[in-house]
Amino acid sequence: MTARQLGGQVLTRRLFGAGAALVLAGGFLLTGTGVAAADSWISVEYQDSGSYPFTRGDARFYPDVLNEQVEVCDRMDDGLTVSAQLRFHGAVQLEVTDRTGADIFCAKQNLDIPEGTPVSLRVCVQNLDCTAWHDGVS
Repeated sequence: MTARQLGGQVLTRRLFGAGAALVLAGGFLLTGTGVAAADSWISVEYQDSGSYPFTRGDARFYPDVLNEQVEVCDRMDDGLTVSAQLRFHGAVQLEVTDRTGADIFCAKQNLDIPEGTPVSLRVCVQNLDCTAWHDGVS
């Protein structure tokens, strides 16, 4: 596990095989998996003091040999849009949004990224904030 100091906050990341890391930063809890190997998934949750002990939303990146998928789920009936942003090749290449609240449906988008491409995923909540970027490889 590695930790680095950034503006008075300690950011923590664990590699894929070591499990999920929990970081309390800026009033919201970030959970996720930093991924080091190709074809490994990333999972990120957004939780703040207004949603605790629940999450406002979460997102996942699922890699595959044929195509990848980004999924985002809005978990609260608060009228706020939750979005997942996927960054690769130096810029945000995909944003998927969900505003359905705490139901069983999530928004999903398939895409095709060359295997071995470094990717980063984060969750944003409308009018609030975004989590840190969580890194992986397609």
